[in-house]
Amino acid sequence: MIPANNDKIPGVKGMLYHRRCPACVYILLLTFRLTGDVVMAQEQPPVINPAPAFTAPDLVKLPTTGWLTNGGNLYNQRYSPLKQINRDNVAQLKGVWRTRLNGSGLGPQYSGEAQPLVHDGVIYVVTGADGVFAVSVKTGQILWQYDAGLDPAIDVICCGWTSRG
Repeated sequence: MIPANNDKIPGVKGMLYHRRCPACVYILLLTFRLTGDVVMAQEQPPVINPAPAFTAPDLVKLPTTGWLTNGGNLYNQRYSPLKQINRDNVAQLKGVWRTRLNGSGLGPQYSGEAQPLVHDGVIYVVTGADGVFAVSVKTGQILWQYDAGLDPAIDVICCGWTSRG
């Protein structure tokens, strides 16, 4: 269980997490910090293959090669049967890269609660400002991004601008 006081979590001091899926958000926070500009390597952009039309049986299975849908499968179980990471070695995990998402969703009115999706070496992240980013699993390089263009002048929103994916 993740402590309520984020100061006890290495690398996320002062950052918030969502109580409904603290492990997912903790992993996301370890991987992404939404602060500032992206620094991208000057290399040929990788090709992103179009995702296939997944079938219901594909999406019902427990995830073993990616995280294709919210909750990992259509039952929203948030469980992976993989065994590479376990209680004995989880403390040895270390970040290998981090990326910045161009400041998307940083304002106090934004609330991002969407789980990142992973397919074919690409992490797809939605921010609280409804920005979407495709990020390379290997390098952290932003492969493409979509800016929803929300009007920052809109301030009459009950509970903030919430993106749940």
